[in-house]
Amino acid sequence: MSWYKDMFEIFAKTWMLTILSLPATLSIDSKLQCTKKHDIYTGVFRLKRLLYLRGFGYVKYKDIKKYSIYIPFVTDVPILYMYLISMIPQFIVQSLIFLNKMKSVMFLWYILI
Repeated sequence: MSWYKDMFEIFAKTWMLTILSLPATLSIDSKLQCTKKHDIYTGVFRLKRLLYLRGFGYVKYKDIKKYSIYIPFVTDVPILYMYLISMIPQFIVQSLIFLNKMKSVMFLWYILI
């Protein structure tokens, strides 16, 4: 999970600027479509992933604010949702992750018995 701490730098700012720097023979519409399709195919900014990463402290309010100019161009996830996720205390998200894992373990235990 080494790149997650820089996910907004890499997949919002750098990705967008890299695609926009491609030759002018490509239309701006094609470039903007490409920036959003990356998230569709990879799910980097998918809500479930953002929530999971919040549990590890990687989705921070200050990062969302810093890269807010780029975020709408690289994902369809509303930036308001990102801000809300960044305000959830980490221990709550970690508890939810733990409970979700325990539910899976209990289900397996039930099947095996």
